[in-house]
Amino acid sequence: MVVQYIGYGGGRGLAHEALHWSAFGYAHLVMDTRGQGSDGRVGDTPDWPGAALPHVPGFLTLGLPGRDSYYYRRVYVDAVRAVEAACAHPEVDASRVVTAGGSQGGARPRRVRPA
Repeated sequence: MVVQYIGYGGGRGLAHEALHWSAFGYAHLVMDTRGQGSDGRVGDTPDWPGAALPHVPGFLTLGLPGRDSYYYRRVYVDAVRAVEAACAHPEVDASRVVTAGGSQGGARPRRVRPA
């Protein structure tokens, strides 16, 4: 199973644009990064309504004044939950889950070590 994270600004795209891993026979879960999706691929899952806090353009400083409102705190939790969901799926061997992505999404495949 491959859990893929999207690079900065990228959207999840359309289903037929993400067939690389499944073409090689792997189950594939793409985590849609909340609030992003403007960098050449469609797909934009909105962030929570309180996310429109003052910040400089981009996502790095969004919600920075507060620990509980910081944008990347929500993204990190989403990333962990995506792996947990993949590992919990009855058709997935949790000892054979890897994460992959580029830029904001990772850089190279990494094996997940189940708890």
